[in-house]
Formats: sequence, C-alpha cells, structure tokens
Amino acid sequence: MREDLRELWDSIESRKWRILETVARLPEDALTRKMPRSDWTPLQLVEHLVVAEEQQLREIEAAEKSEGGRHKAMVFRSAVWVLRKGIRVPPSATMRPSASPASLPELGTRWEKARERLRQALEEAKDLRPLSVHAQFGTMTADQVLTLTDAHLQYHQRQIGA
Repeated sequence: MREDLRELWDSIESRKWRILETVARLPEDALTRKMPRSDWTPLQLVEHLVVAEEQQLREIEAAEKSEGGRHKAMVFRSAVWVLRKGIRVPPSATMRPSASPASLPELGTRWEKARERLRQALEEAKDLRPLSVHAQFGTMTADQVLTLTDAHLQYHQRQIGA
C-alpha cells in the first residue's frame, strides 16, 4: 500500500475494531434495542457500515469499467465536514440496514471480507488516478475513498460510544 494511504488505513481499521468490540461487549438484549439518538439497533448500525463498504467496492469495480468523470470536490468536502461534525444525514435506501440484521459474527466476517478487497484495491491504486465512482461525489482517488470511510466510521462511532 502506498505510504501516504497507510495512516488513513490504520485509522479506519482502528475505528472498525473499536465499533465491533463495543458492540460485542453489549448484553444480548441490547443488540436488538434501538440506541439513544438513533433509529437503529447496534446490529443494524454494524450492518449499515458493512453495506456501505460493500457498496464502496461496487463503486471501485465500476470505476475500472468507467471512462472516468469528474470529482465533485465541493460536495465531497461538505459531506466529510458534515460527517465529522456529527450532523445527522438520512441514509439512502440502499444504505439502510434490514429490520433483522445478521448476527455480529456474520457481520464481522462480511466486513472483514470487504476490508480485504478494499486493501487489495488500495495496493493496486496508482498515484491520483480515480479509484472509485461515487453516485454523489463522482470520481474519487484512494485517499478520498479512505477519507470518506474514516469520516463515516467516526460519525457512527459517536452513536455507539466506541
């Protein structure tokens, strides 16, 4: 992995493990009870994070077949700022968790598989060429993908108290 991406990678890995460890320490009945200041249960929150990263992988695959496009820098920077400030943004329909998410071990396995595929994509990332094509932000480089992922995890870390 490029050295300039390593710090962001380490940050998202640390955030992922803190979230998983926090949820794993919860009593069984708390896993399916809505959290304060949230419409989701802890398991639904983890499922949302897994689904978001799986979608990110589909966007990376789409970029490989794409002619390119443009990066919507102002929209991207605004979204990262909103997430870092903890301002609530309703997720798109494709990012909403199911009413009955999988178990924490199953979600952890899915998340680990998604992370491994992301790590592989980052290993192959070249300079500042687009790595991903995001529906709202257009083309994104590897560092932008990681910056968005880090901000997203930070936002949800606050919700779960990790």
